[in-house]
Amino acid sequence: MIKEIITDCLLFSLWEGIYFYLFAKNHSKIRLKIYQIFVMIIVNLIIGIIFPPTIKQIIAIIFMSLYYFAFSDVNLSNCFKAVIIGYMVLFIIEVLYSIFLEYIFNIKSLVLDLNINEQFIIFLYLTPIRIIEYIIALKGKRGVK
Repeated sequence: MIKEIITDCLLFSLWEGIYFYLFAKNHSKIRLKIYQIFVMIIVNLIIGIIFPPTIKQIIAIIFMSLYYFAFSDVNLSNCFKAVIIGYMVLFIIEVLYSIFLEYIFNIKSLVLDLNINEQFIIFLYLTPIRIIEYIIALKGKRGVK
């Protein structure tokens, strides 16, 4: 079980956590230290293990908003807005990409609870979309209030 958790963190949670921080940093004035980013990623990983997907996302949105608020000089509503917009962009891009994979390449929906080899294959399928997500996260309106 530990091996699956570490694999999930390295293949998915780590990259999503970095995306959310880059998005918040480049679309608002939120700034964190490197260790604070990794604490956020670990807590999000734990939230993902404990809760089912829909509840996990709600709790992660609340957690990241409060976390950004606690460790930055940005007000709570702007922290919440940055997290929500980051989630919406991620969701829209990944849904469009999933539709593309399913209808163009006939690859069925990517599911959870897969063995490590299958998780790595999914990671490889998601690599192109991760690059696009990072480009969007990095090309923000710097310093928007």
